Amino acid sequence: MTINNYCENKFNLPCDAYEARGYYVTSANTENLITTATSFSSSSNLVLTTGLTHTFVLSLTASITTSDAIYIVYPENYAGLMPSNCAVTSYYCYVFPTRRWVVLIPTTTFSSGSRTISMTSMNNPYYAQPYSLNFKVTVARAGQVADVYYI
Repeated sequence: MTINNYCENKFNLPCDAYEARGYYVTSANTENLITTATSFSSSSNLVLTTGLTHTFVLSLTASITTSDAIYIVYPENYAGLMPSNCAVTSYYCYVFPTRRWVVLIPTTTFSSGSRTISMTSMNNPYYAQPYSLNFKVTVARAGQVADVYYI
């Protein structure tokens, strides 16, 4: 895709103002909003403690496979205090510290039902009241309905 702009040149011909390659198209999909049978816990409640285990318990409505993903958005009081990496058994774990996001990609298929996810190498924030008291966890499935949890 190219966006043309008339440039000041001797021929007054269009020139490229922007060129994009390898872009993706996204589309909205329906979501199941789930607030029951979910929980979050930390291995310590001490302010600014590092190297903690954060445990999420989710009640999955459908199985998740290696082409699906779990997105976790931490509350605002974690801003600037997210670690740069994490570790979770049976998942690839990616942290986006400035956005307060954790993305988990399963390395195997998990069936529906109760699922415990324990992330190591996490931090506790400064004690500050966030605007939202919830973690937002989204289980995105390829071609299926997503599950959204507010924990």
